[in-house]
Amino acid sequence: MTTNLDYITKQIQNNQIIWIDTCTMMYIQRFELFIKNVRPVLLESNKKIQIPDCVMAELAKHQLSSDEYKQTSAIEALNLVKTNNDIFKVERLNNDASNGENFADPKILTVILEKRRNIPQLLISNDQRLTSDAYKFNDIESFYGNKVSVCYIGANGDMNMCDCVKSKPTKEQPEIIYKDRIIEKEAVKEIPRDKTFIESYGLPIGITVGGLGACILCNWKKIVKFGKSFA
Repeated sequence: MTTNLDYITKQIQNNQIIWIDTCTMMYIQRFELFIKNVRPVLLESNKKIQIPDCVMAELAKHQLSSDEYKQTSAIEALNLVKTNNDIFKVERLNNDASNGENFADPKILTVILEKRRNIPQLLISNDQRLTSDAYKFNDIESFYGNKVSVCYIGANGDMNMCDCVKSKPTKEQPEIIYKDRIIEKEAVKEIPRDKTFIESYGLPIGITVGGLGACILCNWKKIVKFGKSFA
């Protein structure tokens, strides 16, 4: 199995903090392969992947889910973290993002923005919308900050560059990956299209012309008589 070891090494060495989110950890097959690929690089660099406490809370919640798939994935993810505690560290986030709701994404984004001023960071996530939001922090011009890097875990457990980073996106990155499955895109309401000329005016014109024609036929004798009066 081939992996992009150079890219993995560069990302780990260039970033002081490495974050990971819930959906990525619940994508068990990729997450397990990822651990095998990244372990030697992390140990050599003396670094650990930081798991926000809100992510651990989400995993704990999913353990009690009535959805068997969610439940199994959460249990396996927590077991992998426990087994590989030499490369993972649970980080307590002291912020009030999400107004007390138990959602990890807004809290992760808040802490990344707070630490960006002094610390280069990497976010590993298979949620395209989350990585896109985090990468946009690099466009902030009101204050200086370090680069926020983002990547997602590929089928072989390797780290791949997100589409939002590429100058020419390849569309290889799934929109959202979660629970070892690709979530279907949200249904998009059909946008009303502008009516064509025929649709807008054809019927009214047809009715008008038809009515005029009927009127002429009904009064044809009177019209002829009226015309002869000028002869």
